[in-house]
Amino acid sequence: MYSCQVYANRAVENHSDAVMEVCQFIASNTTGEEKISVYGNWDIIYVMSQRLSASKYSYQYPIGSVAPDIMDEYFNELEMSLPKIIVIESGRMDERMKNFINEKNYEEARYQKDTDGKKILVYKLIE
Repeated sequence: MYSCQVYANRAVENHSDAVMEVCQFIASNTTGEEKISVYGNWDIIYVMSQRLSASKYSYQYPIGSVAPDIMDEYFNELEMSLPKIIVIESGRMDERMKNFINEKNYEEARYQKDTDGKKILVYKLIE
């Protein structure tokens, strides 16, 4: 039987350097009360950064592909909450997210390259 502490330690030891760097950026640029959004299917970012999702959909793929109305709801929730930081999983940037980022005044804050050489994009809300 695993305890929470064993599981927590296991997670720390098994994530990539890119995850740790993104989470450190989030921790340095948000408070514990500020919400973020991760676009893709990468919930470890919420866990490791200790930040909550700005949407009830902490991940959008593959569920958004199966039920497109979920994507509408996700973007409506982003519109209402305007998360302080949006992390875009490698290979997930699309026109809808580009439009949201541009319309809502986000700027690219930094990026890391993940293990397969694709960009992990991190956007910060300009206030």
